[in-house]
Amino acid sequence: MPSVRLTVVVGLLLASCRGGDGSSVIPLAEFTEQAQQAACSRAVRCGWFPDIASCKSSSTWKTGQLVASTHAGRVRYDGKAAVDCLRSTAAFGCNLTDRTDQPPACAKAFVGIVATGGACFVDDDCASGSCSGRACSPPAGCCAGTCDAEAPTRAPAGGGCYPRDTCSDGTYCDNSQGICVTGIVMGQPCDPTSVRSTGCLPPALCQPSDSPLGGTCVPPPAEGEPCDPASTTCNSSLDYCDGGGRCVPKLALGTACPDGKGCPDYAFCASGICVSRTRASDGCDDRARDACMGTLSCQAGTCTLPTQAICP
Repeated sequence: MPSVRLTVVVGLLLASCRGGDGSSVIPLAEFTEQAQQAACSRAVRCGWFPDIASCKSSSTWKTGQLVASTHAGRVRYDGKAAVDCLRSTAAFGCNLTDRTDQPPACAKAFVGIVATGGACFVDDDCASGSCSGRACSPPAGCCAGTCDAEAPTRAPAGGGCYPRDTCSDGTYCDNSQGICVTGIVMGQPCDPTSVRSTGCLPPALCQPSDSPLGGTCVPPPAEGEPCDPASTTCNSSLDYCDGGGRCVPKLALGTACPDGKGCPDYAFCASGICVSRTRASDGCDDRARDACMGTLSCQAGTCTLPTQAICP
């Protein structure tokens, strides 16, 4: 793992989480730029994008609507919490087993203040966190809705999780059934012969062992450890499971990809070579699937971001 590079990037992020006057508060006018910088620095470090500029131009950002809602008086902004949010986010690693849940400070940076029954455009406008009754759905359009009394609860075990994964803590969405199931935590026995699901809470995998059920929930394999080329995702986003059944670093652009995989997340294997996905505003083939980078899609021969309306 590139620990030295990770430390340097995190240090730069921590230094950037301040306002222009050096205070420990991010002014609202600077939040979007600093949030994108923080997120994209991590994305580049973890191999999801080749550089910060490509990340910014190839990603769909939520910050524009949050800022607009703040100016409209539907959301309250806390610049100090924003600093703590970006600082905590900057510390996230690139492994599936690293912490990825939202730091508490992020929930305090932008707080919806519209009361029950008040007009809203997005969930973030509401104190309850739920805006319903809209005739259209952001980001494509702006139709006012009404703030619900309470936010929708996350489904318990046995509850439905389609079309969104909204399962409660300790459960996960079994896509084969479309319901939330209770997961087995790391280190506990599991059944490795189960066809439908291992039963382990993601990202844990059920590996054969001498447990009563024949297996144990373990972390995804680290670099150099054995893996299943047909199904295993390696722990680090910088690694992949090669044809020899071992987690190894992902390939560089322009190098051969004989297994048809192993290219960086911003690239794909074409004719046995890792080639970069297309950047924003560049030409693309409408017939090529996932040819564009990030959340871009090929529209009329050009890689374009989805339409995103900012509700006033």
